[in-house]
Amino acid sequence: MPLRDTPHDKLPHRLTQILDRLHQGETLDPRALAEEFHVSLRTVQRDLIERFAFLGLERVEGGYRLEPSRLGPLGSTDLERFACLAGIQGLYPVLTSGFLRELLDSRIASALLVKGPNYEALDTAQTRTFRQLEQHILRGERIGFRYRKDDGEKRYADVAPFPR
Repeated sequence: MPLRDTPHDKLPHRLTQILDRLHQGETLDPRALAEEFHVSLRTVQRDLIERFAFLGLERVEGGYRLEPSRLGPLGSTDLERFACLAGIQGLYPVLTSGFLRELLDSRIASALLVKGPNYEALDTAQTRTFRQLEQHILRGERIGFRYRKDDGEKRYADVAPFPR
């Protein structure tokens, strides 16, 4: 006998989607949610007012939102940006908010381990040099530098940053 969706199967999905959007700082319109999830306006109002009563939602211009003080410091956009800056965006199949939530879930995270390349910890002097380099790059300036590798010193006289 094939499985079919029941109203109870849709409830966890709807509540998860609503919670995710609230956590992202969205103001939710109950009428739009009712239309999106194919439920009555009363059902969405029950979700927001009764089921999520513990969240202390604010009513704003006909919608509901999580109080800004209850929002986490980082959203999925911040995490996606960090993944790109850290060069790990290609290590995972997709960087959706749902996947990032799973990735950061302590019960699941142990199954996913990515070890990056070895790197050198920066001391105070190196941090200053790194910040200076960052400023030159932001101004679009060309620089010269040298560094030591196992096979000897490497020198570069005229290096330009990528255009923005």
